[in-house]
Amino acid sequence: MPKKNFPTFVPPMMADSAKAPFDAPDWIFEIKLNGYRAIMVFDSAGKPHLWSQNGLALEAKFPAVATAVSKLKAALDHSRW
Repeated sequence: MPKKNFPTFVPPMMADSAKAPFDAPDWIFEIKLNGYRAIMVFDSAGKPHLWSQNGLALEAKFPAVATAVSKLKAALDHSRW
């Protein structure tokens, strides 16, 4: 398989409106409260980058979070900071 460049930004999944509420026993749901939705992406050097849903860098706004995620070896999606 050919090697591809790692994306610098991965847009998050956005909510859609629906005619009826969705419910399924195999799904876990979270209530979205006021806060930030962030995506962490590791670049090709292994450095994590925090992005808002609009593609804005969040490392400077949340330096403690940026420091903490730099120690992780996995990605996360957290909606309340």
